Amino acid sequence: LKTTDTRATNYAIGTYVSGSPRGIRTHLYSTSLTENPYMYNTLNNPDTSEVHDVGEVWAEMLYEVLWNLIDAAGFEKDLYNADAIAGNTLAMKYIVNGFKLQPCNPTFLSARDAILQAEKAITNGKYMCPIWKAFAKRGLGTRAAKILGFRFNSSSIPSEC
Repeated sequence: LKTTDTRATNYAIGTYVSGSPRGIRTHLYSTSLTENPYMYNTLNNPDTSEVHDVGEVWAEMLYEVLWNLIDAAGFEKDLYNADAIAGNTLAMKYIVNGFKLQPCNPTFLSARDAILQAEKAITNGKYMCPIWKAFAKRGLGTRAAKILGFRFNSSSIPSEC
């Protein structure tokens, strides 16, 4: 990220290797549902069942989390400042600590819950709502479910949010 970026900034991955300004992903990483329509139930489509496609959906959700945290807690220019409590550095802390808390072979739901558990351990729930709102925007709200192999979206968030 650059200090001039905003939540309206769209990101392509692999532009150099692909020779395309859109990069190697199906959609740009974007907080716009028009630019990137991926939702939790997108994974029901057989065309998005390949591991890289699944990763695109998860990465898009984390992009939403990142921008909600930056909006809530600001942006730290110095990524080497381990004591920083800005949104971009908190996002990294929550996600990495979430890795440590999630089970082996996590689902989207268990990975989301691990990130929220990490947030609670690090900042005691202060940024729970921006995280929930980001996940809910992409269908991974409180009532999201996977039933008999089908994923169901939820835009619900906890009542305290």
